[in-house]
Amino acid sequence: MASTAAVPLISLQNLRKVYTRGVLVRRPTFKLEADLSIDGPGIVGVLGPNAAGKTTLVEMMTGSKAPTSAPGLLAGGDISLVK
Repeated sequence: MASTAAVPLISLQNLRKVYTRGVLVRRPTFKLEADLSIDGPGIVGVLGPNAAGKTTLVEMMTGSKAPTSAPGLLAGGDISLVK
């Protein structure tokens, strides 16, 4: 009997958000890169200093902010499609 691997509840692999400035030459001002896997329901805390990207990470996890690359997965589906 073959076993099936459980799909993580939330999976972020190479999730990236880049903010830039400049009109003619775009220069990155902030980069957030994350790898995270949450297997099931639970309480998760995100700690870090001011302007470290905690809110941006949560907004990308909930689908309210689009990542620059590598969309996250919610129960195996693209988080950016959650409305």
